[in-house]
Amino acid sequence: MISNFEINQIATKCLLNIIPNNWTITPPDVDIGVDYWVQLTHKGKSKGLSFYIQLKGTTKLKQTNSEVLFRIKTKKLKEYISEEKPILLVICDISEDRLNDNKIYYQWIQDYIRYKLDFKGKYPKWWIRQKFVTLRLPIDNVLKKDVFINKLEPYISNFQERHNKYEDDKCAQYSRFISIKENIKYFDEYLKRKKIKLNKERIKELRKLSWIGLLLSEDLKYLEAIELLLKAQQILPTPVVSVCLSYCYEAIGKNYEALKQLNMAIDLDPDGIDINTAFAWSNKGTILFRMGKYTEGLNHHYHALKLFPKEAMLWACVAASLEFIATEINLSNRSNLLIKAQSFYETAIKINPNIGFIWEDLGLVLEKRYMFREAKEVLSKAVEINPKSALAWTRLSRIYGTLHDFEKSLNALEKAIKYGGETENLTKNKKLLLKELSHK
Repeated sequence: MISNFEINQIATKCLLNIIPNNWTITPPDVDIGVDYWVQLTHKGKSKGLSFYIQLKGTTKLKQTNSEVLFRIKTKKLKEYISEEKPILLVICDISEDRLNDNKIYYQWIQDYIRYKLDFKGKYPKWWIRQKFVTLRLPIDNVLKKDVFINKLEPYISNFQERHNKYEDDKCAQYSRFISIKENIKYFDEYLKRKKIKLNKERIKELRKLSWIGLLLSEDLKYLEAIELLLKAQQILPTPVVSVCLSYCYEAIGKNYEALKQLNMAIDLDPDGIDINTAFAWSNKGTILFRMGKYTEGLNHHYHALKLFPKEAMLWACVAASLEFIATEINLSNRSNLLIKAQSFYETAIKINPNIGFIWEDLGLVLEKRYMFREAKEVLSKAVEINPKSALAWTRLSRIYGTLHDFEKSLNALEKAIKYGGETENLTKNKKLLLKELSHK
């Protein structure tokens, strides 16, 4: 039985034996939850480029034919995603049958979180509700001295720019459904409708706390937003503030706190006059889905749609739920559910044809229904609306490949890589496409 101390020693030795000569590796100056700070050098001088390494040794590494599976605490992933420098997760296999032939696997962990975990399924940041997450690394991701030749410097140089693009795309795709300007209107209407009597100073303070809290939440500063929004709620509970608080609690993994706020929004407006109440029903449906309560969750989405049938996003939420059930839960009724999901997405687009990610999701449903030419048209529209969507370009590339239009598939794939798609898998796909084109 190998002790944890021995595992760490072996892992460290294995790593130090394979690092290139132009890596200067030291412990970080401050404790930020990683093991090493690596500077790239040339003739002993720093190039001004650096990254972090998080080293993990394990005797229990599971493998499939194509993947290495590694279980990690979710709280560690939350720490990694907030770091502005790239972090290379290094996993050393120290199982007893490999003691003299240790394999070391690697993954740029922020990329994995952003482009694999965050965009898995329909629900953003699903993984933060788990205590542990199983990472599935390509089995070919073996760390060797020459693995990053001519790749590392541009990767580090472009990391921050790619990170910013990701945040922009993610905010556009998964931001709150109602703008700040619209929320101001609903907030004032709520005060008038309820005939709230507060002095002018208290109203002014309430508005200030509410709007700054809303803005902070849009900037993903959830803890700061929660602090201000709770103060606003102490002055006067409103559906707007309750729904915004629910988003913030969801984002930091507190589902039950989020549900509490959504129930409060519904109780404050039992007739569903405020559109925020409709979104409270819809968001509650989404949380119930994550809890495995699919029928109840779908009914909540339908109720939200009944309250505001002219809101495109509510149609899209029902469609997303139906699609999820079709592909993950009720496979026996897959075809009928996908047809229904397609219909709901198409209605959402008729109401508002300018929401790019609804076109993306409709394209995915069409692909699942083997309607590849229709999917091509829909995804072409998606990239027209949002030309920087890596996800839309990735899906469009896949459709072109299915239709054997390899030149257009390659072009779309290059756009996906340019706009921050999952680099390693897309690069492998690019090699396959280039191989196909070479045979023409």
